[in-house]
Amino acid sequence: MVRQGWLDEGAENLVERRFTNSLIGEPVEIGVEFFSWLNTQALLREAVGVLGLERASIPPHFKHQGKPLLKNALRSAPKQTERNLRSKATELLKPFLP
Repeated sequence: MVRQGWLDEGAENLVERRFTNSLIGEPVEIGVEFFSWLNTQALLREAVGVLGLERASIPPHFKHQGKPLLKNALRSAPKQTERNLRSKATELLKPFLP
């Protein structure tokens, strides 16, 4: 996602500090940077769908245009002008899918 220009350089270094495999929902350490999403929120919504992630778990980890994502930022359905974003996200993320 960094190579595609979707996230700031260095985002790959934040993954282990922002996400864990813990089933108890451990909080993120105070002071850990947010991922800075550089594209549209609609593309983030579609990328999350392609990766099979829970939409509600994403906003606490991302900021967009310098501000934290709102809790419901990824809930909306795609607009007519955003219909191609799912295929774009699928094509770019395909090498990373099981």
